[in-house]
Amino acid sequence: MSPLEELLRADAAAKPIKPPIREAMPIRIDPRGAHEAVLLLHGFSRRDFQGMAPVGGILCKQKLRIGQEAPMMPTSMRAPIMERCMSPGTPWEGLLASAVAISFDAPRLILLAPAFELAIKGMGLTPFIAPFKSAIAMNRPISAADSAYPARSALQPDYWADVLIRPAAQLERLRKACRKNIKRLKSRTLLILGGADRTVSPKVVHYLRKAAPGMASFDSHVIPGADHVFIFNEHSSTMLQLVLEWMTISL
Repeated sequence: MSPLEELLRADAAAKPIKPPIREAMPIRIDPRGAHEAVLLLHGFSRRDFQGMAPVGGILCKQKLRIGQEAPMMPTSMRAPIMERCMSPGTPWEGLLASAVAISFDAPRLILLAPAFELAIKGMGLTPFIAPFKSAIAMNRPISAADSAYPARSALQPDYWADVLIRPAAQLERLRKACRKNIKRLKSRTLLILGGADRTVSPKVVHYLRKAAPGMASFDSHVIPGADHVFIFNEHSSTMLQLVLEWMTISL
């Protein structure tokens, strides 16, 4: 019996359903007079939607309609009702944001530490290991930074406690596919990286400049001292300021 069949046949009363996490609910902001839309992509495992809420909040001040999808949901590649689309995305979702921008001719694209170039060793081996080992149990404790946020504490078992081989293999295949496709990118593009990021290599700046020569424009910024999660931590205000300034200019 497949996992889907097991789920459909399961007795709902036998397993209580956990209440939804507020921060994991999709966001939508529809300001009056909006003439353009932004598609936010974040959360490969369909969770932690509110991580992109600050970005959506600051962009809606520019009279932009905000919508968000989990990247791996079937609806994520459908164009919402919009005149034009600009897609900000974080590391893995940044890869999909580039694919959305290419597919729908988005005029602007914001990439927050996109995983075109990685500093993680061994990612290329995951597709070969995944058929035999889906995950490696590590039971890593939550970090001090994440423990300050209840939602991220709730997401710890799904995201960071163990080494997830099978999802990593899926992401590696996604990375390779998007690298092949990036040469078609024509959007005006903003790239933001953390200077202390141990996941995404700073080489991504030079990679995008060379691999996507058809971009209408290309601006890149490295936030000094910021790590991989600069969207959530004390560096988020710097990131938001860079996004706002760029959007104001590019509008």
